[in-house]
Amino acid sequence: MSVKVDPNAIRSVQVLTPRLQKLKAEWEAAEPQVYVDDTLLFTESWKETEGLPTDIRWAKALEKRLLECPLLLREGELLAGSLTKFIRGNGTLCAMKPKEILKMCERGKFDRKTSDTDSTNITDEDMAALKADAEYWIEHMPKVSTVNKAYEYDMGSDVFDLLFDHAMVFEGRGVREVMDRGLFQNYSAYGGGVAQVSAKCIKNGLYYVIDLCKKVFVSMWAVSI
Repeated sequence: MSVKVDPNAIRSVQVLTPRLQKLKAEWEAAEPQVYVDDTLLFTESWKETEGLPTDIRWAKALEKRLLECPLLLREGELLAGSLTKFIRGNGTLCAMKPKEILKMCERGKFDRKTSDTDSTNITDEDMAALKADAEYWIEHMPKVSTVNKAYEYDMGSDVFDLLFDHAMVFEGRGVREVMDRGLFQNYSAYGGGVAQVSAKCIKNGLYYVIDLCKKVFVSMWAVSI
């Protein structure tokens, strides 16, 4: 039996309580801010774990972020935690696109390409720290793109005449004539963003633990027989 839904009854439901209306108004009134703590913590961790297996380095980077990143708990919120310490924070990661971020630092304008706001603000102190972080990753990014090398091996060097047509029809961040993927120079073009980095930290860290457990189990089994 079909039931007719009254649209006016749906509209009458007040989802935004006074508490939520207050939080929404505060968010709308807040200035967008560039958030640098995560990228600085990531770089600091990467320096500390130099020489360790890559999976452990990802796990350590996640651990450092969880333990040391600033937390924001606003009055009226029921859930603790925020992606940034600002009400309207714009997180970034120099390890992923150092050249692009450095250019933003030099011109003093930080674009928000997927937002309804044109740019974000940043303090002088954070600007200096972000610029130094971007310069570090430009110096330490992989020099050779294994992605492009694989294309060249499979299809020959002529394939780049099509890929690098400068119309951005085929060229993407993972396959680029002038690469700007920082630490991720040799990773797939699919996915991205700071959240993707966190996901990779979690995935690789968990895989390392699982693999370690498997090795311990196999060792114990071998000794038992």
